[in-house]
Amino acid sequence: AIAISTGGVDAMYFSADDIVINNGSVDMNFRVESNGNANMLFVDGGNNRVGIGAAPSNPFDVNAGSGNAFIYTTGVTALVAQADTAGDTLILQTTDTGATNGPNIKFRRVATGADNDGLMQLGVNGFNDTGTEEIQFFRQRHFIIDASNGTEDGAFDMFNMIGGSLRSVINHDSTATIFNDNSVDVDFRVEGDTKSHALFVDASTDRVG
Repeated sequence: AIAISTGGVDAMYFSADDIVINNGSVDMNFRVESNGNANMLFVDGGNNRVGIGAAPSNPFDVNAGSGNAFIYTTGVTALVAQADTAGDTLILQTTDTGATNGPNIKFRRVATGADNDGLMQLGVNGFNDTGTEEIQFFRQRHFIIDASNGTEDGAFDMFNMIGGSLRSVINHDSTATIFNDNSVDVDFRVEGDTKSHALFVDASTDRVG
């Protein structure tokens, strides 16, 4: 093993298995500069923080400046955010003070579109009472119906878990909005200000009231 020390503390340590910076675990920062950024990589030894692009103010900070922070994988899952307690697992925020909408979420498929291509799909999953079987209790899907330039059409549908199967709740395309497209026994009800059944579709008896 080789150790490089300063002030009696191992600043760098080389062994057959490891290369360790700050092997003495003291309040010593580690910093990597790029051509235009003095803190391209910054490890705050005293506060146990890591920053990319800037000195960190949180346990892990990524500062892309005016550019984009991009996560890429050749696999299926690019990012998993996990919290061990209930609460806000993901927060998207903006400091913009103008009237423009924000923060915004954009789901984008980067490929030449074709008719009937699937786009964004949102699934809400949980485990049933076995504790081991993962179930998708809700699903929302979006599609390209017509990809022709100038006459594009889209569609979306929403499914809910009913009796052990995902069933269509709402289906919307360029020609119709359909409720209960799978024809299951699920009523449709619209409330008024004082009436709980201002409009009522009884699915089991095929009646409207």
